[in-house]
Amino acid sequence: MTFKLWSQLNPKAHKELKPDFGLRKWADLNHNEKYSIWKHLEHYFFDKDIKKKSDFMGHVEGYYYYFGSNSTEKELKEKRIYYTIMRINEMYKANNYTPTFLEKNSINSSCTDFYNLFTTGSENIALELISIYADMILYERKDEKIHKKEGEPDEEYDERLNEWRWEKFDAFANRLNEIFNHFCLNIQLSRSSFVPKQEEKIEEDIYRPALKKLSHKKWKDVNRDLSDAFEDFRKKDFSGSITHVISSIQAFLQISLNSKTGKGSISSLLKEAKKKRIIPDDDFSSIFFEEIESYMARTRQEKGDPHPKKEYASEKNARLILNLAMIFFEHCL
Repeated sequence: MTFKLWSQLNPKAHKELKPDFGLRKWADLNHNEKYSIWKHLEHYFFDKDIKKKSDFMGHVEGYYYYFGSNSTEKELKEKRIYYTIMRINEMYKANNYTPTFLEKNSINSSCTDFYNLFTTGSENIALELISIYADMILYERKDEKIHKKEGEPDEEYDERLNEWRWEKFDAFANRLNEIFNHFCLNIQLSRSSFVPKQEEKIEEDIYRPALKKLSHKKWKDVNRDLSDAFEDFRKKDFSGSITHVISSIQAFLQISLNSKTGKGSISSLLKEAKKKRIIPDDDFSSIFFEEIESYMARTRQEKGDPHPKKEYASEKNARLILNLAMIFFEHCL
């Protein structure tokens, strides 16, 4: 049995119910929209409505933010909020983004500053806040272990352990991205960092699988360059973004061949990697790698840093290089 909703029968109704604003920046959202995003994500943070705390006689002793009744989850959420604000307080002293926390170092003061930065802070500080919070989620399982099954190969265990360590981060990122999509924001949270929003098919078939595979600690240096590339892209430094993308490919090949970064041009590394069958060596792959190498080398020379540029790279140039790099990683891993 099937039943169609009104919006499925009426395109105009669907457009009214779920309008397409085009890709927008965080700064384009009004206060009500930011507050709505907060409410949809509130489960991960805390209840911003301050609760009264009374003694046994009913006298109000003070106020506190509600984190939930589960003691373990409550403690984790409190630590995430507290250390997120503490890091911002330490990292960016001159602008004093955390005035309440600076005045009184407590859970309550960190909650106040966290909520204010999320809903009223500039794009850069709000996204920095969210990314530090996401990093705190990941940190909770950073050095934790899970039970290894009897006879389980080390490689399978390491893969399962890596997925377990990312589990809570992924849940948060999936929820955040789903909400961001509704508000047509131009960024998505990935295992690497915030990344530019892509066409849905590119994102699902290329970006997510590639970044998931690259999340293993083995590819730490690759992720560092990719994070810089995404950050430059967001700042509209498209030439810098291209340079970092190509550096990430170079690092990927060096680690694949030597288990660490070091020397070697992309051209020589590609030849050696294909010769040793570290990357695919079929006809399609050979042609693809030759073309991608040629295009990237030309683009880097003409529009990347630190070479003297013939012209500055555009968003289209940088996005294409990013997409090609993700195809490269996905095809090799």
